[in-house]
Amino acid sequence: MNGGREIQVSPELGAVVVVSGEKQVHTGSGKKRVSPGNIGDLMTVGLFMIAMAVLMIRFLDCSALLSSKSEVSQLCRQYILRMETCGYLSAGDEAQLLQELAEAGVTEVDLSGTTRSAVPFGTVITLRIRGILGGENAFEEVRTSTAKY
Repeated sequence: MNGGREIQVSPELGAVVVVSGEKQVHTGSGKKRVSPGNIGDLMTVGLFMIAMAVLMIRFLDCSALLSSKSEVSQLCRQYILRMETCGYLSAGDEAQLLQELAEAGVTEVDLSGTTRSAVPFGTVITLRIRGILGGENAFEEVRTSTAKY
């Protein structure tokens, strides 16, 4: 044996015959004889490729969802900073927030628990956003701060 290959000298052919397992037999005259393959080898590779494709699609789906959630978090941060300067979420800001959340793919938005009326300086204000992201994933984003106007 030589590295998993068996080398034989064939006096009838006048050439060296290399036997590599049971898969192929090569002759020195350039002719190749192939033994029947095993469907199990092909099925294993095929199933592996299908599994990898499913994993890749799921990964891309999850990363898109994480990206959308990150966008919602940024919107929440932006609007809590606006709320700090006036002490509450104004009607105009609320309408704009709802529009931007819809553009980010959020449905069934609920802003209950959000400070919507003016509060004195130094009072705690809250921005609470609940909704459905990506059509099936419920989320809740809560930010608190103090009125600094």
